[in-house]
Amino acid sequence: MVVVNLSEAIEHARADVAEVGEGFVYNPGGENRCFYVSQEDPRFPSGILESAEREVASGSKTHGCQVGRILMRAGLMTDEIASCQNSAIGVAQIMLGQDNDVAHFLSDIQEAQDGGDSAGDALAKSLRSVRHTGR
Repeated sequence: MVVVNLSEAIEHARADVAEVGEGFVYNPGGENRCFYVSQEDPRFPSGILESAEREVASGSKTHGCQVGRILMRAGLMTDEIASCQNSAIGVAQIMLGQDNDVAHFLSDIQEAQDGGDSAGDALAKSLRSVRHTGR
């Protein structure tokens, strides 16, 4: 299994933000469901669109969530992760065996993005958290 350290996770996150743009908002308003892969990906959870209790994040039409895109860049995306609905911290620690620093970094990004923050703001918040906690 591939494991990344915190510096590598940050590099992947920065590359992702550079690609999608700092102002890209995956989940406007923070009210909708987020997924690790886009609706275009064959691994997108089947039946979710028909049975969704909430609407899906508008960004999911063309993009996976920020954490999903970071996992893809790092070579960590699996079919199991692509179709799961676990939190980033669970995916990172339990499914991938990542250390706490990486897991919390990804979790901070996920929390901000799920709340409706732009890609740039989500990354900035998680970087401030890393500096604040000394991780």
